[in-house]
Amino acid sequence: MRSSATPRDHGRLIEGGTSGSTGRPIRFLASEVCDAFWHAFTLRDHLWHRREFGGKLAAIRSRVTPGAGSGWGESTESAFRTGPAVMCNTELPMAEQAQWLMRENPDYLISVASNVQALARHCAREGLRPSRLKEVRTYGEALHPDARAEIAAAWGVPLTDLYSCREAGYLALQCPQHEHYHVQAEGVYLEILRADGSSCVPGETGQVVITGLYNFAMPLIRYAIGDHAEVGMSCDCGRTLPVIRRITAVCATCCACPTAACVIPASARPSSRALRPCASFRWSSAACARLKSRWWSRASSTWMKRAHCAHW
Repeated sequence: MRSSATPRDHGRLIEGGTSGSTGRPIRFLASEVCDAFWHAFTLRDHLWHRREFGGKLAAIRSRVTPGAGSGWGESTESAFRTGPAVMCNTELPMAEQAQWLMRENPDYLISVASNVQALARHCAREGLRPSRLKEVRTYGEALHPDARAEIAAAWGVPLTDLYSCREAGYLALQCPQHEHYHVQAEGVYLEILRADGSSCVPGETGQVVITGLYNFAMPLIRYAIGDHAEVGMSCDCGRTLPVIRRITAVCATCCACPTAACVIPASARPSSRALRPCASFRWSSAACARLKSRWWSRASSTWMKRAHCAHW
């Protein structure tokens, strides 16, 4: 649903798209007001968790050019003077990401949840521990139940997760005193619903449905984003924002075809998890209707297991 009369003072319109990780990819419109809310919630997250703005921030993201910047980005630099930021690409093998992390030795690290967990596992095996690292931040995916424990064991730091989606921005931030999340109710009306459409109560898990409160360019009204979450009890931290105890995703790995159909690669299906000799793998588009797969085997794997992985 596209508005034909977006308020002029909401600024220019910006077109974006989703990856389709929980369904079909979609295109959406947003305004400059949406950027303003994104900046505000980013600053709230920093202030809630009392990060030291003079520290070094390291980000490992997809589809980026590795390099360095003078600050943490527009959201933070609009209000505070920050330390430097460095960028790395998630497409690099874990060994190279680990070398980069040790070389940069940042105060803060942010990346998608599955990448951080895989990196922590690699560093734990190799005995790599950045000496200045204070906190790991994750986004973009539901956390694996073991993620916090594995990151604490590997690097001795806490993990802070955030809940967002491209078409609606920030949905919830992790409480600074607990592992649950506070819905950012100033920007989104978030419902967690049973199968019959009624609201879940604390302790129940249901479908996440959102209504955006500031995007007048393309309003999202009771929009199901494909995630499930558990309703939490009121928090004792003093914040009265609604609580989400945990978040789960329906699907996290798929490929968008030219027809906009969503296809899950065979390597991402549960039946393929028997291929444990493969430490990690990447799918990329080699050409239209063609996929390229790259595999990295564990150093301790036997030659027979490696051959089996290659044959598969």
